[in-house]
Amino acid sequence: MALLTVGDACMRARGGVTHFVDCHPESHFWPLRLVETGILLALAALAVAVAFRVLRRLHG
Repeated sequence: MALLTVGDACMRARGGVTHFVDCHPESHFWPLRLVETGILLALAALAVAVAFRVLRRLHG
């Protein structure tokens, strides 16, 4: 008999019976990485723009 973890006990107490995983096909790996990288680069550019705007306002 397998040992139950706290997460398993919590899940079973709420009617869950098993864990499941949704997987993307291998062909989606690089397109997903490119989209993720694009989002992070956009957020980084936005953060830099906001920082320059704040600094220009405070020290301009």
